[in-house]
Amino acid sequence: MPDGRTFVTDGGVSIDAALVKPATLEKLEKLPPASATLIARHLTSPYDTETALSDLKPGKQPNTFITPTGVILNGNYITLLKSMPVAGRTRLRTKGKTDIVVVVADEKAIGVMMPIQPPQSER
Repeated sequence: MPDGRTFVTDGGVSIDAALVKPATLEKLEKLPPASATLIARHLTSPYDTETALSDLKPGKQPNTFITPTGVILNGNYITLLKSMPVAGRTRLRTKGKTDIVVVVADEKAIGVMMPIQPPQSER
């Protein structure tokens, strides 16, 4: 990342490696600098709403959670966030139902995740 941090990603979530502590970084594939710049831009983007992890409710789709504003999130990603040492201080910054979600802990952006697209009938 431009600020010197290393993030790990599976394509749907990118989290600061210092928090998720992967066993090894050497075997991981490095993203091109343009991807890191794009993630960095999302980390500082303006957002309308912040939601605590404790405010999430189970979603209608299997293995999902939903924010009070209707943003649908992958249950595996929320489980990961809840397992991190900063879980109690983690908040999710959202804008619209299809916009990138920024993960913040102690007012510092620590990751981004893609929301799950709502069914066509709910858009």
